[in-house]
Amino acid sequence: MIELPWQLYQGASRSRLKEAITDAAVFEVLHGYDKHELRKYWLFLKDDPIRIYQKAWKEWQRGVDEKSELFGVGFRLAEFLRETGSPSKFISELYEKSKRRVAKVLQTEKEEYEGETWTAIGNSHGLLLLNQGRYKEAEKVFGKVLTQIEAVVGRGHPDALDVVNNLARCLWRQNMLHEAERLCNEALIARLNLFGENHERTVSDLS
Repeated sequence: MIELPWQLYQGASRSRLKEAITDAAVFEVLHGYDKHELRKYWLFLKDDPIRIYQKAWKEWQRGVDEKSELFGVGFRLAEFLRETGSPSKFISELYEKSKRRVAKVLQTEKEEYEGETWTAIGNSHGLLLLNQGRYKEAEKVFGKVLTQIEAVVGRGHPDALDVVNNLARCLWRQNMLHEAERLCNEALIARLNLFGENHERTVSDLS
């Protein structure tokens, strides 16, 4: 799935690239794999991602029930747009709506949200707590998510390394600098082995 946007980018097919990266499933996979690459595509398109994703979000919600993974996608979409665009009412409303949905799901039976879905929810919840300054709670959530990912794909998987970085951020904010530095170095070394030193995900860690 992630190969298609890259192929369209290489072929300079702007309209098809825009269509691809505004598909909910493609956005979810691409954002989870490499949000820096997603950002690069929007720079290439020279278009307003907020306006385009606002329209796409309406389409994504059609026929989707409350227990789907869409609220997790919405949370990540809001986070992505906050990092790349100007403040807007749409981003604020999407962030708050997704936050409420995450909180609602976390009050239900966890057995219903095992596997990848629960991992996505947990990671979104951890980021929410981190952004609210609730570092101890975020640390606990990221620890659980990391344990789950490790059991399925191993600690060296890109998704696991993202959680390791998030966990390091929690520890850093709590002045647990030695442990935070250890986790950052672990993620950096693993990404160097996975992607090489010139890949955007590795460069981001080095900066």
